[in-house]
Amino acid sequence: MSKYCPECQGIIDNEGICTNCGLVVYGHETYVNDIINIEGRGFNGQPQEIMSKEERKVKKLERCVEQVIERTKSEINKNDVLGYLRRLEEIGLLHGGRKGEIIVAAVVYLLSREYSSKKENGIVNTKGKTTFIEVAKAVRTPAREILKIAREIKDKDEEMKEVDLTMDSSYCIYYIVNEVTPINVNKKEKEEIIDIMNICQGLIEESESQAGRKVMSVVGGIYAIVCESYHIRIDRQRLANKCQVKNSTIEQRIREITEQLVKIAHKMSGSENIGITNLPRYLPYIIETCIPFLESITCFPLMEHPKQTKMRELAKKRTEQIEQINKILQKYRTIPHEIEQNFTPDQMIISRMIKQGMSKNIIISCKSINDLRRELNTFERRTLEKGRIQNELKKLNEEIVTEDDDCINSFHSDEQTTEEKKPKFFS
Repeated sequence: MSKYCPECQGIIDNEGICTNCGLVVYGHETYVNDIINIEGRGFNGQPQEIMSKEERKVKKLERCVEQVIERTKSEINKNDVLGYLRRLEEIGLLHGGRKGEIIVAAVVYLLSREYSSKKENGIVNTKGKTTFIEVAKAVRTPAREILKIAREIKDKDEEMKEVDLTMDSSYCIYYIVNEVTPINVNKKEKEEIIDIMNICQGLIEESESQAGRKVMSVVGGIYAIVCESYHIRIDRQRLANKCQVKNSTIEQRIREITEQLVKIAHKMSGSENIGITNLPRYLPYIIETCIPFLESITCFPLMEHPKQTKMRELAKKRTEQIEQINKILQKYRTIPHEIEQNFTPDQMIISRMIKQGMSKNIIISCKSINDLRRELNTFERRTLEKGRIQNELKKLNEEIVTEDDDCINSFHSDEQTTEEKKPKFFS
């Protein structure tokens, strides 16, 4: 008990009475006021709204919906989420408490994937698009819990069965890591693998270096590279089966992504020894040092599509071939037989195309020898057709000129005959 009076701060004696105002003080800092006509302490609070258990659950879920939408910065309409939650309550999938918050996060995620998969006038609608990792952070729960609820809703609700979760790279990463990673890999290593894969996938998506490729196959390629960096042995065939692609597709993605990461490393001085074979050893250096530094000093994408790389290298090769043949033609009127024998099939066709006077841009745009042959045949057919049409026009013009001459000669002969037939009068 305090030694001082709570009313006047006077000293309290051993019997619990204030020596200054006479207030009787009991234990636990409670006291009795001897002022009459006081039945209890004053209360100015607002009247409390009495709600049923179901109403309290709905109110809590509404607040949770607003919280998730705000934290994920999603453009999904709140009423759409609440409407779908009512549908889940009808089919018995809506719960209160902590699980209710996870269900709200899963619904926001599923609706965002549904909106992003719809097309309006042939254009993909990206309204409200978000990842399940973002909604998991919004309700402070592990991402696997969101995945579990999302799959359960997809399995039991017919409307959500058309939503394709495999288009979300973060979903694919979590799915592949949890399904393919061996049992002896601990949780910390799994989290590190997921973090590195998210960085690589984010870089790929930002630069669109794998545009048009199946997301699951790209994630599978990244996963194989990261596992090799951590010395984790995985079954490539099982990985391909989980990604629902062929093993050759996974190998191709591994090769493409490895080449792209090597090119990123070569942009840093002192990284010339990094190659395709030893990339896994230097992967942490590329992720932690090269990528952050290069992103801070350039506004251009760090990666490019393999097709763009291939076309640029092919254009360089075609340009060199054209310059080589032009130098030979400048020196000789025709290519000597000794030099022509050393030509590759590509160079033989290109030399014919140059002699025919074809455009340099057409030659450079040809991807293969078949394209070169096709363009040459098309050009020769057009040239022959053009010559045939010109010959026909020339012949037609000659016939027209001949007919005109005949008409003129016939007209003059008719005039002469008429003059001869006229009677002559003599005076």
